[in-house]
Amino acid sequence: MEFPNHPLWANVIVENSASVLVPLLWSRVQVRSMITLQSGGILSFGLASYSTSVFELMAEEVLMSDSALRVYGALKLTVKMLLMWNSLIKIDGNPDDFMLATSTVETSNLVILREGSVIESSANLGMHGQGLLKLSGHGDSLRAQRLFVSLFYTVHVSCQLSHECYQYLFFMDVSCLACMSSFKKGKHYDGRSCYV
Repeated sequence: MEFPNHPLWANVIVENSASVLVPLLWSRVQVRSMITLQSGGILSFGLASYSTSVFELMAEEVLMSDSALRVYGALKLTVKMLLMWNSLIKIDGNPDDFMLATSTVETSNLVILREGSVIESSANLGMHGQGLLKLSGHGDSLRAQRLFVSLFYTVHVSCQLSHECYQYLFFMDVSCLACMSSFKKGKHYDGRSCYV
């Protein structure tokens, strides 16, 4: 599947267990409004047997419900809002390749994970934002070989997170130590004084 540049698509919806594959080596995907993945929908970038791709994904909003976004290579995601409900963003990167070693998720408004949603990278992952980062409950997690969290005004980890999740948050290699040290049950962290 190829996304047009002129004109840009206003909305992209993948639902009802549909699967969309974008296999290009280098791809920039831009949508004028919203990307919606729901009801088992899967959007995949790159090929599992040849994970040497870098994908840029730009949209106003990415809404995910019971769905998955899979990237074989590196992901550069830029959105205003990322909302996930029982969904997965899985990035199979290559920490030994300079171009594929780090993926980024940049949001200008908010990131909310609910109902066991996961953002996972086999290499490095940078989470950057200007608003709210919220992990709402049990199973919601950010996983990476090395995780960078920066610039969020507020980081909120729900008191419903399991003890196992807390252990993972505290023992993974995280650069934003100020944020991590403030992850207490039901507490907020105002990230204005947090630097990476």
